[in-house]
Amino acid sequence: MNSALKFRIPTRIFLVATLCFVLVQCESRQEISWRNVINSAVELYEKGQYFEGLEVAEEALTLAEKNFGADHPNVATSAWLLSKFYITQRKYIEAENICRRALIVAEKVSDEAQVGIILDGLAEICLRQGKYTDAEALSRRALTILVKNYGPDNQVVGVAADNLAEIYKMQEKYKEALLLYRRALEIIEKNLGPNHNRVASVMFDMAECYKKLGKEYEARILTENALEIYFK
Repeated sequence: MNSALKFRIPTRIFLVATLCFVLVQCESRQEISWRNVINSAVELYEKGQYFEGLEVAEEALTLAEKNFGADHPNVATSAWLLSKFYITQRKYIEAENICRRALIVAEKVSDEAQVGIILDGLAEICLRQGKYTDAEALSRRALTILVKNYGPDNQVVGVAADNLAEIYKMQEKYKEALLLYRRALEIIEKNLGPNHNRVASVMFDMAECYKKLGKEYEARILTENALEIYFK
């Protein structure tokens, strides 16, 4: 299994939903208009219609800038979502630039929860470019912020822990990765149940780490458990 490509898209869909639907409240016609556009972009993302979604995400960013000004949380959300569409097209430089812009805005308006989610997205972009040191630093910061804002057992924290574990694994830091995968597994099982495919995905990653450490028995047990979940 190519773990570098594992649940990256479903993971990000969950964070898209968190950022777009939880952090922003509709209060005015302008916000409702923007929300309709951003919702359409998210729906296209979930359906895998990335080229169409990219245009809608660009429209959402333009609308946010026009209606709310350059330094507004809706601008940060729109820019962050646009970076996700750039990732699907492997336009990593564009993705990093627009995501860093989102981060600057979120930090300026002091929206810490939003900062945490954007940092997690920026870490993914750096990971995909092979910038492991940057990715690790960003991901560690994101995890700390998300634990503070959502609590240690929230699914957002489980996703962030899984993402940091992935970064450790890609750097061959298998012991550190296993600690984070165990944490992610516990949170994900608590939120999604023990038979969810995402649980199996984490188990596969853990098995890979154990195998790299020469622990074939542990790797085999985890692989068997993961396959049992997938084929239920």
